[in-house]
Amino acid sequence: KDRRYPAVDHTIWSTSQAMTTLALSPSDAQFLSEHLPEMPGRDDDAQPITLDLGQSIAIRAGDSTGEPPNELRLRNSGLSGQPLRVCIDRRFLERAIRLGFRQVYFSGPDQSIQCMSDAANYLWMPLNSDSCIPASKNAVVIESIPVAEASASPTTIPISPSLSPKPPMETTTPAATTSA
Repeated sequence: KDRRYPAVDHTIWSTSQAMTTLALSPSDAQFLSEHLPEMPGRDDDAQPITLDLGQSIAIRAGDSTGEPPNELRLRNSGLSGQPLRVCIDRRFLERAIRLGFRQVYFSGPDQSIQCMSDAANYLWMPLNSDSCIPASKNAVVIESIPVAEASASPTTIPISPSLSPKPPMETTTPAATTSA
């Protein structure tokens, strides 16, 4: 029988078959939400980014201007499985984060990428692996702040006296009058 669509069994696979799993921390998910849309290549049709999942977690993007690529490094997230480099359309990762997924499963560089929860499944296909951007010593690197450092040294901003909260005004209740 002629099939027009890929077999679902080959597209949606069990997460136990994952070659690599990326576990995004809440702080790194927020970091990506803020920085992914601004990375180079955002004007390309496919908006490609390279996920380099190895000893560290790096996300690179470049464009055709010849400028060095930008690289985001996630310092609070975790990896399990084998090292993997894959090129994807950044909008799919952004959407997975917006939908609340924090586990991203990979079964290979040319296989579907999956996020799963009790309520939903989200999957997408990677771009051609020839589009991957290799590591570069000239990359502009932006690292997420480790959570321990962020909580150990909070930034305080002094409040100018004119913006300081004013104490609540005292309210007086008119005395009850009685007439005899």
